[in-house]
Amino acid sequence: MSRHASKTCGCEFGSVVDRHESNATLFSAYFDKPEFRENMVGWLTEVLYKELRPEQQGVFRR
Repeated sequence: MSRHASKTCGCEFGSVVDRHESNATLFSAYFDKPEFRENMVGWLTEVLYKELRPEQQGVFRR
């Protein structure tokens, strides 16, 4: 089913296929391109750190 067919039938299948294709592209780049892998791991580490570390306003850790 094409992207256009999913819009005419009102279903979400087209977006699932698009997401699958995007994930396949990222997966390939991760394993085939070391520079991409390093950048992706760095970005994911930063995002995860910010999500898990609560803001410390006025509190000092020792």
